[in-house]
Amino acid sequence: MNKLNAKPDYSRAIYKGSTNKLGSNLLWWGLIPILAILFSLSAIFFLSSYLPPKLPLFFSLTWGDAELVNKTQLLIIPASITALMLFNLIIFWRLNENYLLLRRILIFTGLLTTAIIMISFAKMILIFI
Repeated sequence: MNKLNAKPDYSRAIYKGSTNKLGSNLLWWGLIPILAILFSLSAIFFLSSYLPPKLPLFFSLTWGDAELVNKTQLLIIPASITALMLFNLIIFWRLNENYLLLRRILIFTGLLTTAIIMISFAKMILIFI
C-alpha cells in the first residue's frame, strides 16, 4: 500500500499513554467498598453484644415483626456490597480500555451505592448504641 494514500489512525492516539494510568487509578477506587465490607463485618461482630436480638432492616415492609431481622441477618449488608462490586468489577475488567466513561460510571455508581448502604447501616446501628 502506498504511504501517500494511507490514512492515519487517530482512534488510539487520543487515549495513548493515559488509559493505563486512568484504568489503574479507577481500580484503586474499588478498594473503598472492600474497606466498607470489612468495617461492616467488624461492626456486626464487635457490637453484637450491644445490639438487641431483633433489628429493623426491611423498612419498606409493614411496621412490626415483618421488618425485624436477627443479628446474623445483618450480614445481608456486606453481602450486598460484595455482590454489587463484584458484578461491577467483572464488567469493568471485560470492557476495553477505550470505554473509559463507562468504566468510570461503573466504579462511581458502585461507590455511591456503597456509601448509601453504609449510611443506612450506620444509622441503624447507632439507634441502639
